[in-house]
Amino acid sequence: MNTLSMLALILIVSRIFEEISERCKNPALLGDILAGFLLGPAVLNLVHTNGTLEFFGLIGVIFIMVLAGIEVNLKKAEKVSFSAAIIAILAVAVPMSMGIATALLFKMNIIEAVIIGISLSITASAVVAEILEELKAITTKVGETLIVAGIFDDIIGLISITVLLYSVEKAPLNTSIFSYFTNIALFFIVSALIGYYIFPKLMEHTDKMKSPQAKFSVALILILTFVAFADIVGMSAIIGAFIAGLALNHYMNRKDKTGFEKDIKAMSEGFMTPIFFVLLGASINITGFHNNALFFIVIITIALTGKLIGGAIGAYITTYNTRESLAIGSGMATRGTVTLVVVHIAHILANENPILVPNIELIGSTIIASVFFVNLINIPLLRFSINNIKKREQQKDIKTLKRHINNQTQK
Repeated sequence: MNTLSMLALILIVSRIFEEISERCKNPALLGDILAGFLLGPAVLNLVHTNGTLEFFGLIGVIFIMVLAGIEVNLKKAEKVSFSAAIIAILAVAVPMSMGIATALLFKMNIIEAVIIGISLSITASAVVAEILEELKAITTKVGETLIVAGIFDDIIGLISITVLLYSVEKAPLNTSIFSYFTNIALFFIVSALIGYYIFPKLMEHTDKMKSPQAKFSVALILILTFVAFADIVGMSAIIGAFIAGLALNHYMNRKDKTGFEKDIKAMSEGFMTPIFFVLLGASINITGFHNNALFFIVIITIALTGKLIGGAIGAYITTYNTRESLAIGSGMATRGTVTLVVVHIAHILANENPILVPNIELIGSTIIASVFFVNLINIPLLRFSINNIKKREQQKDIKTLKRHINNQTQK
């Protein structure tokens, strides 16, 4: 099949599987991964990666990170609690250490071990927020803690990705650590000035423009500028895209205008990101599972339990009971787009220098499969846990009301 035919097929099949996935109350990306697996070499052998599709996939990654920045709740981040920080740290540390130790036991190199550790430690905070919104639990004690802990988790994940990229890819051999981190500091200072002061003023001027898509165009210019700037100073494009998302987030919170966010989301989720997820699904290698069944089983087990245990322990040792701790642990265990971005980074590293990630097919396939299986199990567990908490609270309220009525009757 030529590229245009593959592109059309990807969009048609991914749309069908996204609809099925969402009707089953799962994230759309699970449908995309399954569509890619079926269309790829493992089953139908209709879709194969080429330069054009990879370019669309790269744009998809950039928009994934932009939307991640837009979805960060900055107001809640300002009110972050000590317990949420503890939950996030343990929910990262437990699965990351388990993943790194497992990879080293299976005689993988340190870069592969770190890639596995990071991929197992990232929470899908956007998925959690969506489920909490659906259950009308986003303003509860558990809901607010999960959102704030998810923000911490995202920050730790992005720092981990930045350090990984510095270590193996982005920093030139003749660049000192001091020089590299000076460039990073410069990037964040300039980005803060542009995002906080200059960008909102530019957006205000678009109100005077006659073009109906002026805001959307300026937002795209901002995204591409941040991505290019990040690349110039030696950082990953995905970090630049995330910072651009934060700048857009700041403007929307300041002016309460979300029109261009809908445009960005429509272009991203309707066109770019499904291609990225489908290509990842197509990269799954079944042969690798057969030849390394024990590794696959261990990593999937860690993916299912590592963050759940870490998050639940963090909740329990602070201020939460057993039921609340289980709900928080299951929420922290969900996986999403940023985990798959780590797989994308691993593929880039392997293509540029195969020695760095010699087991890329096994690692990539296992991580993608873990996203699929973890969400299938932990999302229903999160729903059950939240509903169970709400049911218990309602029963308590009814008992309290009955007690009050009986006291009034006796009087």
